[in-house]
Formats: sequence, C-alpha cells, structure tokens
Amino acid sequence: MTPDVMIVRLTDGTLSEVLPRISDVDVQTSRQRISAFLSMRTAYELLPESGKVVALDVDLPVKQAFHILHEQGIPMAPLWDFCKGQFVGVLSALDFILILREYFLGVLSMYFRHCSSSLPILQLPICAIPVGTWLPKIGESNRRPLAMLRPSASVTSALNLLVQAQVSSIPIVDDNDSLLDIYCRSDITALAKDRAYTHINLDEMTVQQALQLGQDSYNPYELRSQRCQMCLRSDSLHKVMERLANPGVRRLIIVEAGSKRVEGVVSLSDIFKFFLG
Repeated sequence: MTPDVMIVRLTDGTLSEVLPRISDVDVQTSRQRISAFLSMRTAYELLPESGKVVALDVDLPVKQAFHILHEQGIPMAPLWDFCKGQFVGVLSALDFILILREYFLGVLSMYFRHCSSSLPILQLPICAIPVGTWLPKIGESNRRPLAMLRPSASVTSALNLLVQAQVSSIPIVDDNDSLLDIYCRSDITALAKDRAYTHINLDEMTVQQALQLGQDSYNPYELRSQRCQMCLRSDSLHKVMERLANPGVRRLIIVEAGSKRVEGVVSLSDIFKFFLG
C-alpha cells in the first residue's frame, strides 16, 4: 500500500473504497497557491457572472436613492458622476440617519422647528415600535428569534449562525445572557491577519479566541465604545437614532437595566428599512 493511499476498514471487517491520504505538504502547497492566486487578482475580476454592482447617479433624488438601497438589500453604494466620469463618493444607511438628524431631528431643524408633534413616533420607546430583532416573549412566535452565542462557541458555529439568521452580528453573552461582546461579519477579516486561517481549525477555535485575535488591531477602548453600544427598551426612537448617528456605531444592543441581559438588537439597517418600508 502506497503512503498516499488510505483504505477504510468497516466494522464488519470488510474493506471500503480506497481514499487518497492528504499530506501536510499537499495542504500547505494548496494554501500557498490559493493565497498567491488571490493576491494577483482584484475583487472586480473575481465577481461572479451572476453578481451585480449597484452604482447611484449623483443626480438621483435622495428618496429614490435610498429606496434603491432598500430594494436591492445593500447597506451602501458608490456614487457615479457622469459629468466627471468617475466615482465621487458613497451613499450608505448611515447617511440616511444623518440626514434625518440634520433636517428633521435637531433643535436648528429646518423643516420641523415648530412642529415637533409632526413626528410623534420619535418620542415612543423603542420597544413599542416594530423595529429591530428581539427575544420573543412567552407565547410569542411571530418574531424572528434573536441569535446569541456563548464565548466558548466555535468560530464555525458563529459563521453558520450569521448566515442562517441573516444578521450582521451576534451578541456574545454569559450564562445569564448578559452582554460580553459581539461577533460581527467584519470580524472574519481578523483571520486574514498573518494568514491565521492557514494554521487554525475553525471548529476548535472559540469565539472568545477569535475576538482576542482581532483586538490586536484595535484600541481596547474603541472596541468597547463602538462595538458594544447599548440602549434600553425604554429609550425613545429619537435617542436610539442619535446614538446610531455617531461614527463607527452600526448597531445598538438592547439590554436590561442593571443586569445587561440582552433583550434585542437594533441596527442602522433596521431604522432605514422601518422608515422606507
């Protein structure tokens, strides 16, 4: 029997089909070739034929531009200036929040300076509005379940949950469901640091270890102040939007006062879809 072939013996003593044995050298060579291939290609070159790139004309009305983002299910799109023949910026869900804050929510507000009662919904508590993802109450089955994980969960389970739950982040909680951290889609890029993905097993690596790996690239203060922004279910929609308008804040974890038990998550996209849906 050659060293690169493995025969599987079944429990009844019979032999199954011959399977190739993959050596460490073959694995390392394959990884190097894939890495070299990706290093020599641009993201645009590898865009699948069934994929699409959405660009917005700078002359589009703001309302139409945001509706396109909503309909296409994308958080942002580049802005194309036909006169200059180049991209001149990016429009995102955050811009939607900033525009609302600047022209509708502020005290130097241009349109609603004397008509605060025109938007009474802004004063309602976030729990009274159909926005965000919440833990279902007893007997309640119409809400999408809130995805949460323990720090000991594997990275593989976190990645699977991000896809299955169709969310951009997952709260990481202790045994009492109190907030410890969050794991985001963007945290996956930390695995590319020093080519960490080539020498780790995602089934064995815990979420806590993966987050620690990413902390090396961030200031610990920024990690907590931006990643784990929180709010209470009693906070008004206005207050929530004000916090989401801060640079770097993409979502708020809704927690119980005192215990920090996670009750839900509200994101920029949630607010965006709520107003345009």
